[in-house]
Amino acid sequence: MVSHRITAWAVVLIAGFASIGCEKAAVDAPRADVPQADTRDQAEPAAKQELPKVSLPTDRELDELNGMRRDYANTINRVMSDDDDEVALLQIAAYTSEGAAKGDYERALDDLARRRETLRGDLPAIASATLADWNSVKAKVDDDLDEAAKSLHAASTATKNLPRQTTAAR
Repeated sequence: MVSHRITAWAVVLIAGFASIGCEKAAVDAPRADVPQADTRDQAEPAAKQELPKVSLPTDRELDELNGMRRDYANTINRVMSDDDDEVALLQIAAYTSEGAAKGDYERALDDLARRRETLRGDLPAIASATLADWNSVKAKVDDDLDEAAKSLHAASTATKNLPRQTTAAR
């Protein structure tokens, strides 16, 4: 019997709180019998403003852009593929060396790997470049390509000057 009373009171309280919320919503809602400000009058001046003219690229321009994007992505892939042999030799040298030389190889390879990963990350930007941003995308990728080439050259040059320990000398 006590649990029924508690349940009944809970239902009464919940219904009371719900009705308070409904009354507040009804008070805040605009009334149909009171004229409301017409927002169309406010929107008309904005609609009358002239929109900037946008020139869409022609089919020829789009074909040229697609060709440039494709050729440039192929160039990036070819450069990275051409460098793969040199990277593999550096990895072998790092694996077979010991001490400070091993650390130097590994640091150079880590830097080179970061640079090459940046180039791989540039490929989607090349593929999605528009006529408007093509020059800035290409300039960024050119910089990344130069940095990767410098990193590979530095790694190759530095490691050529390191003493190599061959398995015969061990």
